[in-house]
Amino acid sequence: MYYYIYLKLNNLDDFYINQIANTLDRYFGKVIKKIKNNYSFELIVKDQLNKDKLHEYFENFLLENLLKSKIYISKNFNNEIELEKERSVIALIFENNKFINKHNVYDFKTLLNDSLISNNNINIKKYVLGRFYNNNEYETLLKTFFNNNLNILKTARDLYMHRNTVIYRLESFFKETNFDPRNFNDAFIIKILIDY
Repeated sequence: MYYYIYLKLNNLDDFYINQIANTLDRYFGKVIKKIKNNYSFELIVKDQLNKDKLHEYFENFLLENLLKSKIYISKNFNNEIELEKERSVIALIFENNKFINKHNVYDFKTLLNDSLISNNNINIKKYVLGRFYNNNEYETLLKTFFNNNLNILKTARDLYMHRNTVIYRLESFFKETNFDPRNFNDAFIIKILIDY
């Protein structure tokens, strides 16, 4: 298992980077790669240990060191190829740097939620929607579902489908994208991706 940390620090100091890398090595998995860019730094970590505490660690780290930063913690990946696909999308979001600064530490859904309103990019859409990108059948289903206030029975009636078919398709969308149209927060993100 792999995951990565994307750090966008105002003061990209080697002292802080080394401190973070040493802490990750000690408590959260083995850092296998460090990638330094102009204003960002990425750490690729193998094996997830105590990853549920990582968000809290970064919030405390930023507070203790009085740093202004944006930090992204990825989901877990089985291999580095899957990880690389997401890295390019995350870098794109952070490079645009036109999103609501509500948080310091992000996961994928929080980052999308804060960034999509101001910069809805085709590459981001393609990554999130996968095979459902420009799929008219699913777009019609989702738009009808949202227009019916997430009501499965009304959606089935409007599309002349059995309600189990609607449930099955929504479930398959969720399994492939990890965004559940039946959940309000996920539906909000999906609606923005489809409509804009």
